Amino acid sequence: MDPTYTSVIPPPHGTQPNFINPPDQLVAVYVTSALVLALPTIGVSARLFVRFFIVPGHRIEDYLNYFAFACFVPYVAVILHLSGMGLTRHLYDITLTQIPNLLYWTNIVYCIYSVPTAAAKLSVLFQLKSIFTTGTHNAVFRVKAVSIVINVVFYAGLFFSYVFQCWPREKIWLGETVAGTCTNAAQVNLSSGILNIISDVEALLIPTWAIWHLSMPVKRKLAALSVFGVSLIAIAIGIGGMYVRIVLLTDTDETWWLTKLALFATTEISIVIFVGCMPFFSRLYHHFRSPKPTTTTTASSRSGIVTFGSSGKTGKHRKGDKLTSTLAKYMGPRGATGMTTLGSEGGYDEEDEFELRKHVASTATAGVATPVAYSQMEDFESGGEAVVSTNQGGAQNNILKTSQIEQTYARRQEDDRRRGL
Repeated sequence: MDPTYTSVIPPPHGTQPNFINPPDQLVAVYVTSALVLALPTIGVSARLFVRFFIVPGHRIEDYLNYFAFACFVPYVAVILHLSGMGLTRHLYDITLTQIPNLLYWTNIVYCIYSVPTAAAKLSVLFQLKSIFTTGTHNAVFRVKAVSIVINVVFYAGLFFSYVFQCWPREKIWLGETVAGTCTNAAQVNLSSGILNIISDVEALLIPTWAIWHLSMPVKRKLAALSVFGVSLIAIAIGIGGMYVRIVLLTDTDETWWLTKLALFATTEISIVIFVGCMPFFSRLYHHFRSPKPTTTTTASSRSGIVTFGSSGKTGKHRKGDKLTSTLAKYMGPRGATGMTTLGSEGGYDEEDEFELRKHVASTATAGVATPVAYSQMEDFESGGEAVVSTNQGGAQNNILKTSQIEQTYARRQEDDRRRGL
């Protein structure tokens, strides 16, 4: 029996092996690869533009997102190489002599898979933690902290389980010709799919729960949730990948189904990387849509000193103000939702932009009421701009003060007129 002309498994009844021009999924792989590379490229480009030109400075979630994309590109490249070698065919259209090379590169794909997937998931988790914990160790903080630890441990274990799938490693692609032991790769794939779905669902439920408990109109809640709604696509893709993983437990036509799994896996990683970049599209939109802040002084209003982000009750903050502020910092227009700090010309500061959760707005003078209408989410939705005031003449009664960072903001004259002041 010549292995060069012998199929790996018997073909279905009434079918003959085709080693010359068999049906395959090569076109689907090429099209999907182009799409899954284009999507995160756009997302990461938007993120880089914001980080370098609008809000300078990077956080751990940014570096993880870049790293995930950098690892994702060679991951897709290896899949394309593997597809060109014949992975996209039915197993009965593949000869015995082709199998060792296919198995070797399939294991390489498995090993690489854990790296961009883990980095992309961790990037989203750290980003949600930054947005929704607002500097406090609340329930969301604890859930995210536990999720981060679980993902690190699981994907590290997944990586080493693929590296040492067989011992010695040569047994992975040489099979029974080498003595040794192997783990069940299909079972490992199944557990990976389960965790992927759980983390994708979590990435949607946590922001949904947090935003829905904010004291704001439903329309604004839905607008904020739309930024995270792309996670629904990742969940659907994860479920599809889970189905393929289950089929692989029993179906002998492994190459055909492994190709489908590769399509699902690359799409899922691409979507997760893109989900992490979604808030930066909102930031870009507001940056190019909003007019540049000015530094003129507005006329004084009748009300006294007001506190940026506080409630109308003395010394108290409205429920969700910190979270609303942090959401606006991530996704609102131009710095602090269109506001620029005193003495700057539209400049942006890392602490001012992304650490508002550490600078909770408080009343500048005890016993002074603050209009509820002044909230960052209002500016986040409308793209409004505030004008910077100097501290001359009677301007002291017109400032908005963020106490911990000692920055002043001017009240807009048109806002006073709108409120009948």
